[in-house]
Amino acid sequence: MNTDKLKKIYEAMPEAFRSALAVPIHHGLVGNKVFLSQMHELQAAEKMSDEQIEDLQLSKLRDLCAYCYEVSPFYRKRFDGAGVDPKIVTFDSFSTLPLLDKEQVLANYEEISIPISGEGSYSAETSGSSGRRLVVVNSNECFYRENAFAMHFYGSIGYDYKRSKFAYFGGDGATLITTSPLYQMMRCNTKLLNESNLAEAVRAFDSFGPDYLRGLTSSVSYFAQLINQTGMKLKKNPKGIFLQSENVHPYQLRQFEQAFGCPVRISYGSTERTVFGEQIGWDGDEPVYRFNKLYGLTEIVDKHVVGTGFVNRRMPLLRYEIDDTVQPCGEGYTILGHRHVPVIGKNGEHISTASLCDLGESASELLSFQFVQDEPGKLRLDYIVSEDLTVSQKDALLRSLDAKFMGCVESELKRVDSLQLTPRGKRTLMIQRLNVEQ
Repeated sequence: MNTDKLKKIYEAMPEAFRSALAVPIHHGLVGNKVFLSQMHELQAAEKMSDEQIEDLQLSKLRDLCAYCYEVSPFYRKRFDGAGVDPKIVTFDSFSTLPLLDKEQVLANYEEISIPISGEGSYSAETSGSSGRRLVVVNSNECFYRENAFAMHFYGSIGYDYKRSKFAYFGGDGATLITTSPLYQMMRCNTKLLNESNLAEAVRAFDSFGPDYLRGLTSSVSYFAQLINQTGMKLKKNPKGIFLQSENVHPYQLRQFEQAFGCPVRISYGSTERTVFGEQIGWDGDEPVYRFNKLYGLTEIVDKHVVGTGFVNRRMPLLRYEIDDTVQPCGEGYTILGHRHVPVIGKNGEHISTASLCDLGESASELLSFQFVQDEPGKLRLDYIVSEDLTVSQKDALLRSLDAKFMGCVESELKRVDSLQLTPRGKRTLMIQRLNVEQ
Protein backbone atom coordinates (compact mmCIF):
# COMPACT_ATOMS: atom_id res chain seq x y z
CA MET A 1 0.00 0.00 0.00
CA ASN A 2 1.46 3.39 -0.94
CA THR A 3 2.13 6.29 1.43
CA ASP A 4 -0.83 8.42 0.27
CA LYS A 5 -3.31 5.62 1.00
CA LEU A 6 -1.77 5.03 4.42
CA LYS A 7 -2.05 8.75 5.19
CA LYS A 8 -5.75 8.81 4.29
CA ILE A 9 -6.41 5.81 6.54
CA TYR A 10 -4.38 7.46 9.29
CA GLU A 11 -6.33 10.72 9.08
CA ALA A 12 -9.67 8.86 9.30
CA MET A 13 -8.64 6.85 12.38
CA PRO A 14 -9.35 7.87 16.00
CA GLU A 15 -6.32 9.51 17.65
CA ALA A 16 -5.83 6.58 20.03
CA PHE A 17 -5.17 4.14 17.15
CA ARG A 18 -2.98 6.32 14.97
CA SER A 19 0.37 5.28 16.44
CA ALA A 20 0.07 1.87 14.75
CA LEU A 21 0.36 3.50 11.29
CA ALA A 22 2.87 6.24 12.15
CA VAL A 23 5.98 4.10 11.58
CA PRO A 24 5.03 2.63 8.16
CA ILE A 25 3.92 6.06 6.93
CA HIS A 26 7.25 7.63 7.93
CA HIS A 27 9.07 4.72 6.28
CA GLY A 28 7.18 5.56 3.08
CA LEU A 29 9.29 8.73 2.99
CA VAL A 30 12.70 7.74 4.39
CA GLY A 31 12.54 4.24 2.88
CA ASN A 32 11.64 5.46 -0.60
CA LYS A 33 14.27 4.47 -3.19
CA VAL A 34 14.61 8.00 -4.59
CA PHE A 35 15.03 9.46 -1.09
CA LEU A 36 17.62 6.82 -0.17
CA SER A 37 19.53 7.23 -3.44
CA GLN A 38 19.77 10.99 -2.88
CA MET A 39 20.66 10.61 0.79
CA HIS A 40 23.40 8.08 0.01
CA GLU A 41 24.85 10.39 -2.64
CA LEU A 42 24.95 13.27 -0.14
CA GLN A 43 26.59 11.09 2.48
CA ALA A 44 29.18 9.88 -0.03
CA ALA A 45 29.92 13.49 -1.02
CA GLU A 46 30.98 14.23 2.56
CA LYS A 47 34.18 12.27 1.80
CA MET A 48 34.78 13.74 -1.66
CA SER A 49 37.30 16.42 -2.52
CA ASP A 50 36.12 19.77 -3.87
CA GLU A 51 37.33 18.73 -7.32
CA GLN A 52 35.35 15.48 -7.22
CA ILE A 53 32.19 17.33 -6.18
CA GLU A 54 32.61 19.84 -9.02
CA ASP A 55 33.08 16.97 -11.50
CA LEU A 56 29.83 15.42 -10.25
CA GLN A 57 28.09 18.79 -10.45
CA LEU A 58 29.23 19.26 -14.06
CA SER A 59 28.00 15.76 -14.96
CA LYS A 60 24.59 16.59 -13.49
CA LEU A 61 24.53 19.91 -15.35
CA ARG A 62 25.30 18.24 -18.69
CA ASP A 63 22.66 15.60 -18.10
CA LEU A 64 20.06 18.26 -17.29
CA CYS A 65 21.01 20.46 -20.26
CA ALA A 66 20.77 17.52 -22.67
CA TYR A 67 17.34 16.65 -21.28
CA CYS A 68 16.08 20.24 -21.59
CA TYR A 69 17.40 20.50 -25.15
CA GLU A 70 15.53 17.33 -26.10
CA VAL A 71 12.12 18.05 -24.54
CA SER A 72 11.81 21.86 -24.51
CA PRO A 73 11.58 24.01 -27.65
CA PHE A 74 12.23 27.07 -25.46
CA TYR A 75 15.56 25.78 -24.19
CA ARG A 76 16.53 24.37 -27.59
CA LYS A 77 16.32 27.89 -29.02
CA ARG A 78 18.42 29.21 -26.14
CA PHE A 79 21.20 26.70 -26.55
CA ASP A 80 21.23 27.08 -30.33
CA GLY A 81 21.16 30.87 -30.06
CA ALA A 82 24.16 30.85 -27.71
CA GLY A 83 26.01 28.23 -29.79
CA VAL A 84 26.29 25.89 -26.79
CA ASP A 85 26.26 22.11 -27.17
CA PRO A 86 24.34 20.86 -24.10
CA LYS A 87 26.09 17.47 -24.07
CA ILE A 88 29.55 18.98 -23.65
CA VAL A 89 28.59 22.17 -21.81
CA THR A 90 31.13 23.61 -19.37
CA PHE A 91 30.54 26.00 -16.51
CA ASP A 92 31.97 28.80 -18.67
CA SER A 93 29.89 28.04 -21.77
CA PHE A 94 26.76 27.57 -19.66
CA SER A 95 27.22 31.09 -18.29
CA THR A 96 26.76 32.48 -21.85
CA LEU A 97 23.09 31.38 -21.90
CA PRO A 98 20.64 34.23 -21.27
CA LEU A 99 19.33 34.67 -17.75
CA LEU A 100 15.77 33.55 -17.09
CA ASP A 101 13.25 35.53 -15.05
CA LYS A 102 9.69 35.00 -13.89
CA GLU A 103 8.14 37.02 -16.73
CA GLN A 104 9.90 34.83 -19.32
CA VAL A 105 8.75 31.67 -17.55
CA LEU A 106 5.16 32.91 -17.56
CA ALA A 107 5.39 33.86 -21.24
CA ASN A 108 6.83 30.45 -22.24
CA TYR A 109 5.16 28.31 -19.60
CA GLU A 110 3.97 25.48 -21.86
CA GLU A 111 7.46 24.98 -23.30
CA ILE A 112 9.15 24.95 -19.87
CA SER A 113 6.65 22.99 -17.77
CA ILE A 114 6.54 19.67 -19.61
CA PRO A 115 4.88 16.49 -18.21
CA ILE A 116 7.08 13.43 -17.67
CA SER A 117 5.55 10.20 -18.94
CA GLY A 118 4.54 7.94 -16.05
CA GLU A 119 5.57 10.46 -13.40
CA GLY A 120 3.09 12.22 -11.11
CA SER A 121 3.42 15.83 -10.05
CA TYR A 122 2.36 18.40 -7.47
CA SER A 123 2.28 22.20 -7.54
CA ALA A 124 3.50 25.09 -5.44
CA GLU A 125 3.01 28.81 -5.95
CA THR A 126 5.22 31.80 -5.50
CA SER A 127 4.69 35.53 -5.81
CA GLY A 128 8.01 36.70 -4.41
CA SER A 129 8.54 40.42 -3.99
CA SER A 130 6.87 41.15 -7.33
CA GLY A 131 3.44 39.85 -6.40
CA ARG A 132 3.20 38.07 -9.77
CA ARG A 133 1.81 34.56 -9.36
CA LEU A 134 3.85 31.64 -10.71
CA VAL A 135 2.69 28.04 -10.38
CA VAL A 136 5.72 25.76 -10.09
CA VAL A 137 5.00 22.14 -11.07
CA ASN A 138 7.23 19.58 -9.33
CA SER A 139 7.74 15.92 -10.15
CA ASN A 140 6.91 13.41 -7.44
CA GLU A 141 10.59 12.45 -7.47
CA CYS A 142 11.43 16.05 -6.56
CA PHE A 143 9.52 15.66 -3.28
CA TYR A 144 11.80 12.86 -2.10
CA ARG A 145 14.99 14.58 -3.26
CA GLU A 146 14.01 17.83 -1.53
CA ASN A 147 13.44 16.01 1.74
CA ALA A 148 16.75 14.18 1.44
CA PHE A 149 18.64 17.48 1.06
CA ALA A 150 16.81 19.04 4.00
CA MET A 151 17.25 16.05 6.32
CA HIS A 152 20.90 15.64 5.40
CA PHE A 153 21.45 19.28 6.35
CA TYR A 154 19.60 18.76 9.65
CA GLY A 155 22.11 16.03 10.43
CA SER A 156 24.73 18.78 10.94
CA ILE A 157 23.51 19.05 14.54
CA GLY A 158 22.60 15.44 15.16
CA TYR A 159 19.21 14.93 13.47
CA ASP A 160 18.56 11.27 12.59
CA TYR A 161 16.16 11.01 9.65
CA LYS A 162 15.04 7.55 10.76
CA ARG A 163 14.29 8.35 14.41
CA SER A 164 14.26 12.06 15.28
CA LYS A 165 10.97 13.86 15.89
CA PHE A 166 10.01 17.44 14.97
CA ALA A 167 7.71 20.09 16.30
CA TYR A 168 6.76 22.30 13.35
CA PHE A 169 5.44 25.88 13.62
CA GLY A 170 3.19 27.27 10.89
CA GLY A 171 0.36 25.64 9.01
CA ASP A 172 -3.27 26.34 8.24
CA GLY A 173 -6.67 25.09 9.31
CA ALA A 174 -8.86 25.42 12.38
CA THR A 175 -6.92 23.12 14.74
CA LEU A 176 -4.16 24.31 17.05
CA ILE A 177 -2.22 21.02 17.21
CA THR A 178 -2.07 18.24 14.61
CA THR A 179 0.35 15.40 13.89
CA SER A 180 2.08 14.35 10.67
CA PRO A 181 3.43 10.79 10.74
CA LEU A 182 5.14 11.24 7.36
CA TYR A 183 7.72 13.50 9.03
CA GLN A 184 7.39 12.15 12.61
CA MET A 185 6.17 15.61 13.44
CA MET A 186 3.58 17.51 15.43
CA ARG A 187 2.42 20.80 13.98
CA CYS A 188 1.49 23.93 15.94
CA ASN A 189 -0.72 26.32 14.00
CA THR A 190 0.73 29.69 15.01
CA LYS A 191 -2.12 31.50 13.28
CA LEU A 192 -4.27 30.30 16.19
CA LEU A 193 -1.64 30.36 18.93
CA ASN A 194 -1.82 33.06 21.58
CA GLU A 195 -1.17 33.48 25.29
CA SER A 196 -4.56 32.06 26.28
CA ASN A 197 -3.97 28.66 24.60
CA LEU A 198 -0.19 28.44 25.07
CA ALA A 199 -0.55 25.99 27.98
CA GLU A 200 -2.53 23.64 25.71
CA ALA A 201 0.26 23.76 23.11
CA VAL A 202 2.97 23.16 25.72
CA ARG A 203 1.11 20.12 27.09
CA ALA A 204 0.91 18.70 23.55
CA PHE A 205 4.64 19.30 23.08
CA ASP A 206 5.50 17.63 26.35
CA SER A 207 3.37 14.61 25.43
CA PHE A 208 4.88 14.27 21.93
CA GLY A 209 8.47 14.91 23.01
CA PRO A 210 10.00 16.49 19.88
CA ASP A 211 13.79 16.37 19.49
CA TYR A 212 13.97 19.45 17.26
CA LEU A 213 11.91 22.54 16.42
CA ARG A 214 11.37 23.52 12.81
CA GLY A 215 9.37 26.10 10.86
CA LEU A 216 9.10 29.61 9.52
CA THR A 217 11.37 31.97 11.43
CA SER A 218 8.58 34.31 12.46
CA SER A 219 6.41 31.41 13.65
CA VAL A 220 9.08 29.77 15.82
CA SER A 221 10.05 33.23 17.09
CA TYR A 222 6.47 33.92 18.13
CA PHE A 223 6.32 30.67 20.12
CA ALA A 224 9.61 31.60 21.84
CA GLN A 225 8.25 35.06 22.57
CA LEU A 226 5.18 33.60 24.30
CA ILE A 227 7.34 31.14 26.26
CA ASN A 228 9.55 33.99 27.48
CA GLN A 229 6.63 36.29 28.31
CA THR A 230 4.77 33.69 30.37
CA GLY A 231 7.71 31.88 31.94
CA MET A 232 6.43 28.50 30.76
CA LYS A 233 8.99 25.79 30.02
CA LEU A 234 9.07 22.64 27.92
CA LYS A 235 9.85 19.49 29.90
CA LYS A 236 12.43 18.52 27.28
CA ASN A 237 14.54 21.22 25.71
CA PRO A 238 15.02 20.79 21.94
CA LYS A 239 18.43 19.78 20.59
CA GLY A 240 18.22 22.40 17.87
CA ILE A 241 16.03 24.70 15.79
CA PHE A 242 15.77 24.54 11.99
CA LEU A 243 14.46 27.68 10.30
CA GLN A 244 13.22 28.01 6.72
CA SER A 245 11.77 30.47 4.18
CA GLU A 246 12.82 33.57 6.13
CA ASN A 247 16.05 34.96 7.47
CA VAL A 248 16.52 35.70 11.15
CA HIS A 249 16.75 38.97 13.08
CA PRO A 250 19.07 39.48 16.08
CA TYR A 251 16.13 39.88 18.48
CA GLN A 252 14.80 36.49 17.36
CA LEU A 253 18.13 34.83 18.13
CA ARG A 254 17.93 36.32 21.63
CA GLN A 255 14.40 34.90 21.98
CA PHE A 256 15.54 31.40 20.95
CA GLU A 257 18.49 31.46 23.34
CA GLN A 258 16.35 32.58 26.28
CA ALA A 259 13.53 30.12 25.58
CA PHE A 260 15.43 27.03 24.45
CA GLY A 261 19.21 27.52 24.73
CA CYS A 262 19.96 25.33 21.70
CA PRO A 263 21.73 25.80 18.34
CA VAL A 264 19.93 27.40 15.40
CA ARG A 265 20.46 26.38 11.77
CA ILE A 266 18.90 28.00 8.72
CA SER A 267 18.40 26.71 5.21
CA TYR A 268 17.82 28.88 2.17
CA GLY A 269 15.80 27.81 -0.85
CA SER A 270 13.26 28.87 -3.41
CA THR A 271 9.81 27.63 -4.40
CA GLU A 272 11.19 27.35 -7.93
CA ARG A 273 13.55 24.56 -6.76
CA THR A 274 16.66 26.22 -8.14
CA VAL A 275 18.93 26.61 -5.12
CA PHE A 276 19.57 25.12 -1.68
CA GLY A 277 21.77 27.07 0.73
CA GLU A 278 23.00 25.53 3.98
CA GLN A 279 24.12 27.64 6.89
CA ILE A 280 27.78 26.98 7.72
CA GLY A 281 28.35 29.65 10.37
CA TRP A 282 27.67 33.17 11.55
CA ASP A 283 29.02 36.61 10.75
CA GLY A 284 27.96 38.32 13.95
CA ASP A 285 24.18 37.80 13.93
CA GLU A 286 24.08 37.14 10.17
CA PRO A 287 23.93 33.52 8.97
CA VAL A 288 26.55 32.54 6.39
CA TYR A 289 25.45 30.06 3.70
CA ARG A 290 27.12 27.68 1.29
CA PHE A 291 25.13 26.52 -1.76
CA ASN A 292 24.90 22.75 -2.15
CA LYS A 293 26.52 21.83 -5.47
CA LEU A 294 24.63 18.56 -5.80
CA TYR A 295 21.29 20.37 -5.61
CA GLY A 296 22.13 22.65 -8.53
CA LEU A 297 24.49 25.21 -10.01
CA THR A 298 24.36 28.53 -8.17
CA GLU A 299 25.89 31.55 -9.87
CA ILE A 300 26.32 35.03 -8.45
CA VAL A 301 25.63 37.62 -11.15
CA ASP A 302 25.88 41.30 -10.16
CA LYS A 303 25.47 40.17 -6.52
CA HIS A 304 22.18 38.41 -7.37
CA VAL A 305 21.51 34.70 -6.91
CA VAL A 306 21.05 32.83 -10.20
CA GLY A 307 20.05 29.20 -9.78
CA THR A 308 19.82 26.07 -11.93
CA GLY A 309 18.23 23.23 -9.98
CA PHE A 310 18.91 19.55 -10.67
CA VAL A 311 16.04 18.08 -8.62
CA ASN A 312 12.93 18.93 -10.64
CA ARG A 313 12.78 17.88 -14.29
CA ARG A 314 9.05 18.48 -14.48
CA MET A 315 9.72 22.21 -14.69
CA PRO A 316 13.48 22.79 -15.00
CA LEU A 317 14.65 26.38 -14.73
CA LEU A 318 18.08 27.16 -16.18
CA ARG A 319 19.91 30.29 -15.00
CA TYR A 320 16.86 31.53 -13.11
CA GLU A 321 17.18 34.93 -11.41
CA ILE A 322 16.11 35.04 -7.76
CA ASP A 323 15.15 38.29 -6.02
CA ASP A 324 17.78 38.05 -3.30
CA THR A 325 21.27 39.53 -3.34
CA VAL A 326 24.32 38.16 -1.57
CA GLN A 327 27.55 39.38 -0.03
CA PRO A 328 30.69 37.17 -0.01
CA CYS A 329 31.69 36.22 3.52
CA GLY A 330 34.57 33.83 4.20
CA GLU A 331 33.79 30.49 2.54
CA GLY A 332 30.16 31.40 1.91
CA TYR A 333 27.68 34.24 1.54
CA THR A 334 25.36 36.32 3.63
CA ILE A 335 22.00 36.84 1.95
CA LEU A 336 20.59 40.34 1.72
CA GLY A 337 16.96 41.15 1.12
CA HIS A 338 15.85 37.73 2.40
CA ARG A 339 13.84 39.24 5.26
CA HIS A 340 10.19 38.68 6.03
CA VAL A 341 8.25 40.42 8.78
CA PRO A 342 5.06 38.81 10.09
CA VAL A 343 1.47 39.96 9.98
CA ILE A 344 0.28 40.77 13.52
CA GLY A 345 -3.10 39.31 14.52
CA LYS A 346 -5.66 40.97 16.78
CA ASN A 347 -4.51 38.91 19.78
CA GLY A 348 -0.82 39.36 19.03
CA GLU A 349 -0.49 36.30 16.77
CA HIS A 350 2.49 36.35 14.39
CA ILE A 351 1.53 35.08 10.93
CA SER A 352 4.27 34.50 8.39
CA THR A 353 4.04 36.37 5.10
CA ALA A 354 5.41 33.23 3.43
CA SER A 355 1.88 31.84 3.58
CA LEU A 356 0.60 34.89 1.69
CA CYS A 357 2.63 34.18 -1.46
CA ASP A 358 0.02 31.63 -2.51
CA LEU A 359 -3.48 33.09 -2.87
CA GLY A 360 -4.60 30.45 -5.35
CA GLU A 361 -7.05 31.01 -8.19
CA SER A 362 -8.67 33.94 -6.36
CA ALA A 363 -5.60 36.04 -7.28
CA SER A 364 -5.40 34.91 -10.92
CA GLU A 365 -6.66 38.28 -12.25
CA LEU A 366 -4.17 40.34 -10.25
CA LEU A 367 -1.22 41.71 -12.21
CA SER A 368 0.60 42.41 -8.97
CA PHE A 369 -0.18 42.88 -5.28
CA GLN A 370 1.23 43.92 -1.93
CA PHE A 371 0.11 43.73 1.70
CA VAL A 372 0.14 46.74 4.03
CA GLN A 373 -0.39 46.66 7.81
CA ASP A 374 -0.83 49.78 9.95
CA GLU A 375 -2.51 48.27 13.04
CA PRO A 376 -2.75 44.85 14.70
CA GLY A 377 -5.51 42.58 13.41
CA LYS A 378 -6.04 44.54 10.19
CA LEU A 379 -4.41 44.08 6.80
CA ARG A 380 -4.89 45.76 3.43
CA LEU A 381 -4.22 44.08 0.10
CA ASP A 382 -3.21 46.63 -2.53
CA TYR A 383 -3.56 45.22 -6.02
CA ILE A 384 -3.02 46.20 -9.66
CA VAL A 385 -5.39 44.97 -12.40
CA SER A 386 -6.12 45.92 -15.97
CA GLU A 387 -9.88 45.91 -15.22
CA ASP A 388 -11.28 46.11 -11.72
CA LEU A 389 -12.45 42.95 -10.02
CA THR A 390 -16.11 42.04 -9.93
CA VAL A 391 -17.92 41.79 -6.61
CA SER A 392 -17.76 37.99 -6.75
CA GLN A 393 -14.00 38.07 -7.49
CA LYS A 394 -13.42 40.39 -4.55
CA ASP A 395 -15.48 38.13 -2.29
CA ALA A 396 -13.46 35.10 -3.40
CA LEU A 397 -10.20 36.92 -2.65
CA LEU A 398 -11.40 37.95 0.81
CA ARG A 399 -12.56 34.39 1.54
CA SER A 400 -9.10 33.12 0.56
CA LEU A 401 -7.50 35.55 3.01
CA ASP A 402 -10.01 34.75 5.76
CA ALA A 403 -9.20 31.04 5.36
CA LYS A 404 -5.52 31.81 5.97
CA PHE A 405 -6.07 34.07 8.97
CA MET A 406 -8.82 32.06 10.72
CA GLY A 407 -10.39 35.16 12.27
CA CYS A 408 -7.10 36.61 13.54
CA VAL A 409 -6.95 39.35 10.91
CA GLU A 410 -9.57 41.46 9.16
CA SER A 411 -8.69 42.04 5.49
CA GLU A 412 -9.63 44.77 3.04
CA LEU A 413 -8.86 45.32 -0.64
CA LYS A 414 -7.67 48.44 -2.44
CA ARG A 415 -7.01 48.89 -6.14
CA VAL A 416 -3.89 51.00 -6.75
CA ASP A 417 -1.91 52.24 -9.73
CA SER A 418 1.49 51.38 -8.24
CA LEU A 419 2.91 49.51 -5.29
CA GLN A 420 4.95 51.04 -2.50
CA LEU A 421 8.74 50.86 -2.35
CA THR A 422 10.98 50.40 0.65
CA PRO A 423 13.42 53.21 1.55
CA ARG A 424 16.04 51.23 -0.44
CA GLY A 425 13.77 51.32 -3.51
CA LYS A 426 12.72 47.67 -3.44
CA ARG A 427 9.16 46.50 -3.95
CA THR A 428 8.30 43.89 -1.31
CA LEU A 429 5.35 41.61 -0.67
CA MET A 430 4.69 43.20 2.72
CA ILE A 431 4.85 46.77 4.02
CA GLN A 432 4.81 46.37 7.82
CA ARG A 433 4.47 49.65 9.72
CA LEU A 434 4.17 48.04 13.15
CA ASN A 435 7.16 47.50 15.41
CA VAL A 436 7.36 43.70 15.60
CA GLU A 437 10.57 43.50 17.62
CA GLN A 438 9.98 42.22 21.14
